[in-house]
Amino acid sequence: MGASDLRGVTNDAFSAYYKQQLGLTDQEWSALEACLRSPLPVTWRFSGNDERAISLRASMEQSLLPLLNEQPTSLPWYPDRLRWQFGVS
Repeated sequence: MGASDLRGVTNDAFSAYYKQQLGLTDQEWSALEACLRSPLPVTWRFSGNDERAISLRASMEQSLLPLLNEQPTSLPWYPDRLRWQFGVS
């Protein structure tokens, strides 16, 4: 079963539970469920902020990123460009 197949799986007990717990109308639940089923981006981070992490990030930026058709972006709220996001899933 692939990722697109999994996005179509339903669970009536799950839906009923969260609709009741959150007090959602059918329309609100449909909107929330659509968000839950949307693909997430690929993210990664370099652990720590020491010299090795900075060096690894610099190596990735210089060697790997120029080879990619679609470019990942660093997340602006994480220090030293050590957390990245790729718009594929």
